[in-house]
Amino acid sequence: MIRIGVIGIQGAIHAHEASLMCAASAIGALIDVHVLRHPEQISNIDGFVMPGGESTAMRLAGSSILSALFERLEHESELPVLATCAGAILLADPGGDMDPLIDVEITRNAWGRQKESFEASIRTTLPEPPDAHSKISTIEDARELSMTRTALGSPSSDVETRSGLMPAVFIRAPKFGDLGPSCEAIAWLGDEVVGVRSGHKVAVSFHPELTSDFRIHLSFIQSCLI
Repeated sequence: MIRIGVIGIQGAIHAHEASLMCAASAIGALIDVHVLRHPEQISNIDGFVMPGGESTAMRLAGSSILSALFERLEHESELPVLATCAGAILLADPGGDMDPLIDVEITRNAWGRQKESFEASIRTTLPEPPDAHSKISTIEDARELSMTRTALGSPSSDVETRSGLMPAVFIRAPKFGDLGPSCEAIAWLGDEVVGVRSGHKVAVSFHPELTSDFRIHLSFIQSCLI
């Protein structure tokens, strides 16, 4: 049983839970998902999801749990992490006197304001996920999937989902700059890098939890199994 912690400060927490359940169901993995809101919950977790939100507000509202998280990640560098949008900002720039927890430069809100949010088809090196629809009815938490994504905005029908391409939702998204030697690109919008990986840590500038394509979450769960 893999214990996954979703940092519960801001963001589409339930959509992340549903995507994790879909991904786990597709490969028959057993996961136990916990929403983490207190520092003492950080221990005994096998992998962490850092959702989006507003990074400045997240630092203020979640200072204690983020400090506990960053301290554990600093001492256990191989712990798997999936960081999306503002979560990617916090991972690349934990603040204080801490070094980046993923070796990439990042600039917040670089894709524009809230009204300039958009959907797009992006390229990725991650393989197309297996179909989980036949199994998903056995997972109670994943019943929220269609409701949550409808409320938060799922991609239009003309956004492609196939091997090599995946749908992506960008909301006040950050942009990646120079990648360090330990970091590799895994997703692109045109020539712009929108997803990176370093060891078992993945950071993306978009919101994979707001689409029906769960390959980002699947890759994260697989890293937790290693």
